[in-house]
Formats: sequence, C-alpha cells, structure tokens
Amino acid sequence: MDIRNLKNGFYAVIDVVVSPLIMILLTPIFVHFLGVEQYGLWILVNSMVASLSLFNFGVSDVVIKYLPKLLTTNDYEQAKTLSSTIFIFQLTIAVVIILCFYIFTSLILPCFESSGRYSMYVSIFAVAIPLFLVKQFEQVAYSIFKSHERYGVVATLSLISKITFFSMQAFIAIETGSVYQVIKYSLIVAVIIYLIELLYIKMKYYYIHIFRGASFITFKSLLDFGIWNWFASILSILRVNSDKWIVSMLLGLKAFGYYSIAVLVFNQLYTVLASSIAWVFPKISSNSLCLNDQKKLFYSLMIFLVLAGSVLSLTLSASSNLLFVTWLGEGVYSNCKHFISLFLVMFPVFIMSAVSYYYILSLGLVRYKFIVDFLVLNIKIFVLWFSIRVGFLGEDWPLAFLIFLSVEIILYFRIVRKRIELKKSFIYYILIIQFIIIIVRLYLINIY
Repeated sequence: MDIRNLKNGFYAVIDVVVSPLIMILLTPIFVHFLGVEQYGLWILVNSMVASLSLFNFGVSDVVIKYLPKLLTTNDYEQAKTLSSTIFIFQLTIAVVIILCFYIFTSLILPCFESSGRYSMYVSIFAVAIPLFLVKQFEQVAYSIFKSHERYGVVATLSLISKITFFSMQAFIAIETGSVYQVIKYSLIVAVIIYLIELLYIKMKYYYIHIFRGASFITFKSLLDFGIWNWFASILSILRVNSDKWIVSMLLGLKAFGYYSIAVLVFNQLYTVLASSIAWVFPKISSNSLCLNDQKKLFYSLMIFLVLAGSVLSLTLSASSNLLFVTWLGEGVYSNCKHFISLFLVMFPVFIMSAVSYYYILSLGLVRYKFIVDFLVLNIKIFVLWFSIRVGFLGEDWPLAFLIFLSVEIILYFRIVRKRIELKKSFIYYILIIQFIIIIVRLYLINIY
C-alpha cells in the first residue's frame, strides 16, 4: 500500500472513529437519563427506520462505482448528468416514503385512539423517518468526495457533523429525558448541516448538479448495478437488524437494551476497522490496478484486518473490567458483560468478510452477493431463533453467529475468485486458525 492509500485509510478511520467514540461516551448518559427501556426503544427505532435504506437502491455505492471512471476520462458532462439523476431519484423516493407513512398512519391511527403508547410510537417515527432520510442524503454527499479520493475532506465534514449532531442529542436527552424530543431536534440539526455540506459541494465541484441535467436514460443504465446492489442492500439491512428484532421479541425490551450495548461495542469496532480499507472500493472501480496487483492487495488487506482485529479483541478483553466498568458503571456492565465478552472473542472472524465485500462491489459482482446474502439471512434467522427459543448453547447463544458468519466469509471469497485467481485454501487456513483461537479463549474465560 502506497502513502496515498495509507492516508486515505487513515482519514477513513478518522471519519468513522468519531461516531463510536462519541457513542461510547454518551451511552451512559442515554441509559441514565432515558432509562434502559427507553434506550432500548431508541436503538430499536433506529434499527427499524434504518430499514428504509432498502428504498435508496444503494445510491452511495452507485456514485463510488461510476463517478471515478468519469473523472478518470474527464467526462464532466456525464458526471453532471449522473449526480443530478441520482439526487432527483433519491429526493423522489424520500417524498414517496414520507407520504406513504402519513397516509398509512392516518388510516390506522383511529383504530388505536385509546392507546397512548401507539400514538407515541407514531410521533417518534414521524420525525425519525425524515431524520434517517436526511442522513442518507448526507452519505451520498460524502460519496462524491470519496469518488475524488478526498477522504480528508470527508473526515473533516463528518467530524463537524457528528460532534454537532450527537452533542445536540445528549443535551436534549439530559434536558427532557424524551426519545421523541431527542429525535426531533436531531432532525433540525441534520437538515441545517446537510444544506451547508451541499453548498460546499457546489462551490468545490462545478460539474456536480442537483436538478439540472437529470436523464432517464442515465437512470436506466445505472440499474444493472444499482438494482442488484439494491436487492443485496435489502438483505443486508434485514441481516444486520434481524438479531435485534429477534432478541427484543423473545427476550424483551430490557434484555435487548443490555444486548444492544454489546452490539454497539461490536458495531463500532467493526466500522472503524473495516473503514480503514474502504479506499479500495474507488481504487478497484477506477480500473487502475492489474489483476495481479488486485490479488496481492486482497491478501495484504485480509492479513492486515485479521491481525488488527485479533490485537484489538485481545487488548479490549484483557482490560474489559476496568474499561467497561468505568464506562457503564458496575450495575449496567454486570448485565451485559457476558454479551460483550462473546462478541469480543468472535470479532476477528466478524471482520474477515470486509475485504471480499469491497471487492465484490468494486468488480460489479453484486448479483452473486444477493444470492449469498439471501442464504446467510435465512441461516441467521434460524440459528438465532433456535438458539434462544430452544436453549441451544444456553447463555452462550450469541456463539451461533459463527455459523452464518463462516458461510458468508467462504461464499464471499468464492465470489471474488470468479474474477481474481485467489488461492482457495487461503480463506480456510485463516478460518481454522481463528476457530482454534476462539476455542482456547472461551476455555480460558470459563476457567477464570
């Protein structure tokens, strides 16, 4: 990896490390002022609203897939058409989603007039849905800078946005103790931030248009990649959130609140580490690397992620009592300690699919990804439901994650091998080593 790639990786990490760091600092505040159940509700609402991204056709990925090629050939006219088409499409989808929500609730709400809880949920979703859509628009804005490989700009804008956004949430949580008020004021702040970012894009890149230049022909040409990426995105959203829905349904909102803290730790670690190689997406998409260089880069990135994930996992596990008690307090940590320990042990396996994921998107192999994601989703739902409902693995039921994770890692790797001649045994050796390490660590945890 050259200096520029290392810098892009560093900036990508800075971009995502801010959010986990702020969330880690603010989680005790949310738990204290909102309560565990309200905190669980906040997480659950965000999880359900996040499912709306299935309607955006993976727009951010489409931008990173196609815009670098246009910039390489200096085709700024087509870049204008591409940006305008994508913006208008996303705006149309957002308006349709909001209208459908209000039509649906206006028809259903009269049937629940006596239910104050239902009215509260409707009020929360009425502001949570627009908030999520605005954040989706913001991600597309960032993808424009990523297409130019301006990760430093993305990191700066994202830093300002996230600090402002989360500071507002914490302040409102302390002042009101209301999930609704937290989300409402977050929406106002998010809109203001996005408009400023949009103005900056227009000043920076004259060929990025919002309304002028949209083309239905361009829209149709994007669908070959976009539609399959959309299908895969739907399954990815369901796969990422299905465990939250299953746990909250089978174990209750309070147990889910503790589980969600452990998931928060894992998700933030995963996001930080995976983002360090996000620069490979536009790099491969631009067709600037030969097949042999792509293969060498794949091996290097996989080894880097596994080693970094292992070091991070072992370090946090060794200092978990001091670190998490200081962060959460003895009472809260004692209820989620087991979940956190298991996710930390499994983390090096979780991170293994990240390299294949970026390569699949870069090489345009998303239709194969859709098939794999469909299979993995069904396996995940079954093994988690079976583990919790039937008592398989007892309190260690999160270890069932390893079943569908292994399937995903192997099949993602096989998809990449369709285009790049990777050694088949490579992924199996790494998996076997990781499983041996997991068994040893679980044995030591049970002893001590």
